[in-house]
Amino acid sequence: MALKSTSKIRLFVSSRREKEVLSFLQEKEVLEITSSQEVDRSDILHDAEFAVSKLDFAIKYLSAFAEKKEGLRNSVLGEKIEASESEVSFALSSFDWKAVVESVSDLDVKNTDVLRGLTESKNQLSPLVVFKNCDIVKTSGRFSPLFFFVPLRSAKKIQGEIELLSKELDISIVEESEKVVAFVVFAENSVLGEVKTIITRFSGVEVNVVNGTSPKALVVDLEKKIKELEDSLVNIQCKFKEYSKELDSLKIVYDKFASDQSVENALRKVSSGGFVSSIEGWVVTSELGALENALAKKYDKAIAIEVIEKSEGEVDRVVLNPSNAMAPIMEVTKMFGTPKIEEVDPTPYYAFFFVLFFGFCLTDAGYGLILVAMTTFALSLKLPLDKSMIDMIRMFRYGGISTFIMGVLFGGWFGLTVDQVPDMLTYIRESDGVRLFIGQVFNPMTDLTSRIMPITYILGLLHLSLGLYLSGLIAWKAGNKNRMLFVTVPMISSFILASLAWVAGLEVFVYPFYFSLLLTMWGLGESGNPIVRLLKGFGSLLNESLGWFSNILSYSRLFALGLATGIIAMAFNIVATTMGGLLPGVLGWVVMLLVLAFGHTLNIALNVLGAYVHSSRLQFVEFFGMFLEGGGKVLKPLRKVCRFRHTS
Repeated sequence: MALKSTSKIRLFVSSRREKEVLSFLQEKEVLEITSSQEVDRSDILHDAEFAVSKLDFAIKYLSAFAEKKEGLRNSVLGEKIEASESEVSFALSSFDWKAVVESVSDLDVKNTDVLRGLTESKNQLSPLVVFKNCDIVKTSGRFSPLFFFVPLRSAKKIQGEIELLSKELDISIVEESEKVVAFVVFAENSVLGEVKTIITRFSGVEVNVVNGTSPKALVVDLEKKIKELEDSLVNIQCKFKEYSKELDSLKIVYDKFASDQSVENALRKVSSGGFVSSIEGWVVTSELGALENALAKKYDKAIAIEVIEKSEGEVDRVVLNPSNAMAPIMEVTKMFGTPKIEEVDPTPYYAFFFVLFFGFCLTDAGYGLILVAMTTFALSLKLPLDKSMIDMIRMFRYGGISTFIMGVLFGGWFGLTVDQVPDMLTYIRESDGVRLFIGQVFNPMTDLTSRIMPITYILGLLHLSLGLYLSGLIAWKAGNKNRMLFVTVPMISSFILASLAWVAGLEVFVYPFYFSLLLTMWGLGESGNPIVRLLKGFGSLLNESLGWFSNILSYSRLFALGLATGIIAMAFNIVATTMGGLLPGVLGWVVMLLVLAFGHTLNIALNVLGAYVHSSRLQFVEFFGMFLEGGGKVLKPLRKVCRFRHTS
């Protein structure tokens, strides 16, 4: 399937209306604005950018105080909101967001000041707590009190040394805690200097008390101040909670200004020539006519449009627009990268193989039913998820359907064996007398090498042949028809002829097979005289054959993963029944059910992830590697910003 082509265009508009035109283009969401040269637009104001920064600050700040909305829908929405058009109109026309943002900013400053004051007061109070019962008033005179505390381990030593300083000195313990001891020393002022030296040497801390005040009074004052600051903090937080009720309105306004900011950013790419400005950008070629008509109708043909050549080194824009059925598989393509415009959209080509490989990697019908039920339930909730997330859920539902079908064919039912289910759910295969589940065609125990492994190799051959065809198709579009005629067609023909000649036993197709190989060697040789070209082609064919052989072996992992799923499920069944049998009565059943629930849940989670990863790997490495380079740029038209408001 070819990608939609895009055209680069230039619009000539009046310089007075450039912002208006960009806003109109933003509404239409059809044009990606670009700039092929440096544009000096220092004349553009940053009003929207300034508003966005202020609103972003207020929203982040108030989000911490907003009440958490309960329910699955709100938990999925996260920051996003659901608002009707009337709510949006009211918020944009009547809501005074500037006043709210300014109030939040002022409260933030007050909150910071209160927190700083609270920290300082608590730091001041911390060393004084041990003196909370000391009502000795500090006075100035010949003798003065000195308050300090030391670690408990140093208390006796420091007390002994201070007592030796003077007979007229008095030292007593005020309070003793688990870690420190508080002292008060009465001594002559001339001796207090030596006391302080000893305190410092023993890692003690002096407590400064103002004259005429006691430590107890100081503690009371600080506790009172802390209480007042804490009350102020509670009051501020209450105001924050009150303003947090305006969060939804703030988010609506934010998206509006963010959209305006995107227009401002686009303006910086617009070249202004005085009276006329030129707007360059990319548009889908098929939509160019509709854009011209819309602009002519809106501005009465006052805007001129011309198609221009892309700049040197500039990459054409690509539009990924899959059908509704292919959209889920497109998520895998996006993980690899964007195809170039000269390539093809690989999604419709590999979609069937991806879904088939996914089911092959699980091959458990019970797990498939669970996966289908879970994804269907998730989609039925109509949760406000991004489209890519919804498509991922749909993709896993496809995988669940495929897993169910493959599980029925391979007899995978929660790791159960035919001996563990009623006879009515089984049948005896006439060819070998083996008991199988109803609907089961393949027996992993007996058909592994004879039937199952060949199927994986055939699937790999078909998958790679499709990649080879697409490589020829891309070469054909680029003008290299020899690639399709002398490499792609002969190689695919040789696979078909080999199957008819050796597998089906139709020897008449042997000679056409050799002829196809000869054509392939000619095409791979590319150039030179006939002998040299065939020799070069022979070497290239050997190299290609080794690559194909290696790639086809990769497909054997498909059933290996499916087999692992069944074996792990069977192991959990054995563990559950064994543990349940060790316990009496109802307790044994409860334990068995718990082990089964845990084991199968873990098995589903791990193997669904493995199926997704390996099925994707077969596309990325084996399939895409044959024809897809990637490196294209997705068309990103100017559109409104919806960071917070959910749009379905």
